[in-house]
Amino acid sequence: MKYEPRHLAQALPEEQVRDPFIRKLKRGFPQKAKSERHTPEESWGFHLLIDCLDMDDEIDDEKDIEAFFTELIQALDMKPLSEFFCVRVDNEEGRGISAFQMITTSHIAMHFDDDGHNGFMDVFSCKKFDPRIVLQMIEKHFKPDNMMVQFVYRDTGIVVGPDDKNDYEMHNTI
Repeated sequence: MKYEPRHLAQALPEEQVRDPFIRKLKRGFPQKAKSERHTPEESWGFHLLIDCLDMDDEIDDEKDIEAFFTELIQALDMKPLSEFFCVRVDNEEGRGISAFQMITTSHIAMHFDDDGHNGFMDVFSCKKFDPRIVLQMIEKHFKPDNMMVQFVYRDTGIVVGPDDKNDYEMHNTI
């Protein structure tokens, strides 16, 4: 099943929308005609979004997180473009760690919520990669009880979600 993502604002009646930015969202973003969109094989890049729920205590250790990023970048055959960035937040807004690594083909980011033991990760790259490698490494390092996943073929309008039968094996390009 392929689906077009929709914004919440599109579901609201026009008279209930007061914010001008939300009104623009309601009218929709400019989109290429379906005939002009790229196929997954021609996509501009892959964007993997993962919500990891009920992770183990490794999410509270900056050295473990840096080791995970280093191993992931090697496993995906990617190259760092900048220094690894990792910062701890501990205030009234929340407690956790945010980590970020620019790579030559885009970025990898992860945000950890210590209180809820959850993690949220983006891997975006114009270089094709196998998302199963990322998922396996998350399971190995952080042992989440559950993962919610979306995989986006950028510039195609195709979003593969958790309800899709063939998951990430729908194309031979990954």
